[in-house]
Amino acid sequence: MQALKQSINPPSSLGWTDSNPYKWQNVGCSSDNRVTRIQIGHQKLKGSLPPSLASLTFLQRLEFMSNQLTGPVPSLTNNLLQGPTPKFHSLVAVDMTIGTNSFCLSDPGVGCNSRVNTLLTIVQSVGYPTVFADSWKGNDFCVQ
Repeated sequence: MQALKQSINPPSSLGWTDSNPYKWQNVGCSSDNRVTRIQIGHQKLKGSLPPSLASLTFLQRLEFMSNQLTGPVPSLTNNLLQGPTPKFHSLVAVDMTIGTNSFCLSDPGVGCNSRVNTLLTIVQSVGYPTVFADSWKGNDFCVQ
């Protein structure tokens, strides 16, 4: 959760000022302090989602809709996320509408072309610029 906070640099109005993520607003936890819910849609957030989100094995609800997130990672409707469309465990409720991001393919769990992965690695080094994510979609790096 700290990696997510660092990656998206949330405004103080989001309520993530405490050092303990279990006390953050819009984050739900089980009685044994396992994150079960993250709902931070419509916050004008920018950045990428860290791979460590995959370690939240008790996550049941994930909502990041209508922000300006970029990069390859877990899902979310109306962002500019790139890379393969993620496939989640059937118990995870994810708000993601196919075609509303910049994923390379619409089929969840199917990897991108190796050249697309190389291109994503390059744009990662410059922070996944929004202009790139907004103008390029698909599994062919030569076609915009």
